[in-house]
Amino acid sequence: MVVALGLVAAGVFVPRLLSDDDADVALAGEGLEVFLEPAEDMGEDPFSDAPLSPPPDPAFAKPPAPTISVVDPPAQAVSSNRGGEPGLYGGTRDSASCDAAQLVAFLQANPEKAAAWVGALNADPELSWPAGSLAVGDIGAYVETLTPILLARDTRVTNHGFRNGTANRIQSVLQRGTAVLVDDKGVPRVKCACGNPLIPPQAAEPRYRGRVWPDFDPAVIIVVQPAPVVINNFILVDINTGVPFQRPAGPDGHQNDTDAPPGTTIPPIPGLPTPPPVVASAAPTATPAPTTPPAPTASSAPAPAPAPAPAPPPAPAPAPAPAPAPAPAPAPAPAPPPPPPPAPAPAPAAPAPAPPPPASSSSMIRLQETQRDPDGTVTWDIFLTGYPPNSQVTVSCSDSVDGVFYSDTLTMDANGENNFFCFTRNPGFTVSDDRGNSTSA
Repeated sequence: MVVALGLVAAGVFVPRLLSDDDADVALAGEGLEVFLEPAEDMGEDPFSDAPLSPPPDPAFAKPPAPTISVVDPPAQAVSSNRGGEPGLYGGTRDSASCDAAQLVAFLQANPEKAAAWVGALNADPELSWPAGSLAVGDIGAYVETLTPILLARDTRVTNHGFRNGTANRIQSVLQRGTAVLVDDKGVPRVKCACGNPLIPPQAAEPRYRGRVWPDFDPAVIIVVQPAPVVINNFILVDINTGVPFQRPAGPDGHQNDTDAPPGTTIPPIPGLPTPPPVVASAAPTATPAPTTPPAPTASSAPAPAPAPAPAPPPAPAPAPAPAPAPAPAPAPAPAPPPPPPPAPAPAPAAPAPAPPPPASSSSMIRLQETQRDPDGTVTWDIFLTGYPPNSQVTVSCSDSVDGVFYSDTLTMDANGENNFFCFTRNPGFTVSDDRGNSTSA
């Protein structure tokens, strides 16, 4: 059964999350204690007592308060993002945030913890692994598919501590700046500081408890959903400059970090400068200054000048010498050719009309009923496809009773797709976007 994170009330937006029938899942409306985990904190009952990552950058992951606080959730629900979205994650260019080899060595040296680690990950039915379920013997190969990054936003997860030989679930919010390993669909799978396994969060209305960091805001917490395709390159944001860069997937991807592709844009991240879109550095190639040399070839008119040079030999006939002088005069006549160059100028004007043809939008909104509760509440899975890659699209959900009850701006993934949930018990359910598209149930 698909479950949702957020308040159970008509018209609340909810992301796709992991379903779970375990006893520790709180019923919607009862409230679930969710622990705040600062980036510097290894958490309770960590798998590894020795850190597997360097300390977080305090400028990006601000130190938390020394005392415990309880924070109620906002009226809105948690935002959902696809794992492949540009700028969803961060990092420092050419620098790894997690020692994957040390993690593998640690688990291989602790078979009981290795078994619990694998079991925790296997609890997620959407785990990205060819065999479906991991075995202890797969740990080395599996970690080779993971990529070290930093969370760019506070993120909800199910963390795990190790106690009494088993992995115990901890519903958590990991502070931005926390080092994690993500899988090939962009889902966080390991908390690097302690080696804890991570899976998507459980469903329920949360109540946050822990040491609050200065920029903590329940309204901007995110949940990561798997990307629809395997990610070969992640577009990360440099936590020092705010500039996006590209990192190949894998534990050693940081060794081959490159500039982000031209046209890359990322959503703003609080506390970081917002860089302009990445543009192609084709300016140098556009230096077709060599085209000017042809002009000198045209001025080869001086060639006639050498003709007078042979004239000197016939010195006895000075009168003929002046005759050649007039010959160069006709050479200037070719000067008219310069006017033709302006003719090409109109040619560039021709391309100008080319930009106008904007391709007709093939964007589409598709609805799928995923659940109908006894009280008549229907959960709708909304699929957005055919939008420009990485574009921002404002969508809204409405019904014939409450009107518009949800509106948000979503970032499409690299394939121009995204999806989210709305639910209502009222008739006339409709989803529309800011581009004139709409679909009704």
